[in-house]
Amino acid sequence: MDKMIIERDVPILSDDTTLRADIFRPKDSFQYPVIMTMGPYGKGNEYKTGYAAQWKWLTTTHPNILPGSSRSFMTWETVDPETWFPGATSSSVWTPEVLGGRQDPILDWSKLTVPFLSATNLAGFGLHPRGNFEAFMHAASEHKWLECHPGRHEEWFYLEQGIDIQKRFLDCFLKDLKNGWMEEAPVSLRLRRPFEDNEFELRREEAWPLSSTQWTETYLSAAGDATTLSWNEPGTASSVSSDALGKPLTFLSPPLESETEITGPLAAKLFTSSSTADMDLFVTLQAFSPEGKEADFQGTVGPHTPLAQSWLWASHRKLDPAKSLPYRPYHSHDEISPVKLNEVYELNVEIWPTSIILPAGFRLALQISGKPFEREVPGKHEVWVAKGSGPWLHTNVEDRPESIFGGRRTVHTGGEYAIQFAYTYHSVAAIGDVTPFGLRIEEIYQF
Repeated sequence: MDKMIIERDVPILSDDTTLRADIFRPKDSFQYPVIMTMGPYGKGNEYKTGYAAQWKWLTTTHPNILPGSSRSFMTWETVDPETWFPGATSSSVWTPEVLGGRQDPILDWSKLTVPFLSATNLAGFGLHPRGNFEAFMHAASEHKWLECHPGRHEEWFYLEQGIDIQKRFLDCFLKDLKNGWMEEAPVSLRLRRPFEDNEFELRREEAWPLSSTQWTETYLSAAGDATTLSWNEPGTASSVSSDALGKPLTFLSPPLESETEITGPLAAKLFTSSSTADMDLFVTLQAFSPEGKEADFQGTVGPHTPLAQSWLWASHRKLDPAKSLPYRPYHSHDEISPVKLNEVYELNVEIWPTSIILPAGFRLALQISGKPFEREVPGKHEVWVAKGSGPWLHTNVEDRPESIFGGRRTVHTGGEYAIQFAYTYHSVAAIGDVTPFGLRIEEIYQF
């Protein structure tokens, strides 16, 4: 660009630490806010060549993306200098996504007081969404916003609506422009419906979990020959045993009587025993049409992501009572709790938040497994293929030896183990008049 000065590998810190950046600035004497994007992928790694497959998908799916830009200066997960220049007033505002990290140091949300905009993917299980929601709920910032969208990891960052909210947010706080941003609702949510991959209605909310959340109790049952999800409490105690690394169990609900929205965090309370010294629990929420077709969505990486996912080692079942909520079990992860053979334990599983509006006649399904959720993908594949959980799999044999995480698992339901499988749901009044609610699962559970 003839109006832009480009400087490469410029040291930008004033102490003895060397940190280099590529700087794009106007050929004029005006002062502009500094917009900085930081990432681990290499500032000189050109998007279109370094991530050719992702680039092809993005530009094929959205051929008119980044209008007016030559797309010549883009790198992976950084802003396009031409889109933000000249007069650029925003940056890669994914900061709250990367606040999560190691146990040490532990984040103190009371110290986060700067305004922030946190953009989260509704199907990014195993990656960023947990940090987005946690930051929004617990940060001490007086001015904070949460934006929830579907699609791929990088997609909405470069779409027109994504760039627009970033620019408006930073125009407000970096240039002190009165552009109406301060009147924006704290939460914006793109509504997902089955098999509608390109139409996502925007709805604004005042809180997360949604202020209109209602918690509704349902139950899991292993009675008889079926594993079911029911709105009626099981009358008798029952149990089911299975191979931990074998075929998952699926608890299927009756058809929904009316259009139903499920939006918010989930949690699962399980009673289970093991023939080995630990248990690895994977809980996956799915939905199926009356014809049996699964309602899945494009996720952060995989094209067929279920509604919600979770995982927990039984030995990490200890809760932090000061931080745990009915819909958000908070595990301290500060000690190993022994698992005695064939002894029944209560396990509270955090399930990552979701959002979906299901038509009447659809069924909910809760899949229980001792290994990561993966679909069967027919044929031979020379390259990696996403099967429902992206690349974030718990498959390292050193971390999960079969002698400890294999064996038999027994799940106990009904009677003294008749714990609610509770989630919030109610009918949607009419199309376009969506009644929101949060979601919590607190279940008795079979493995």
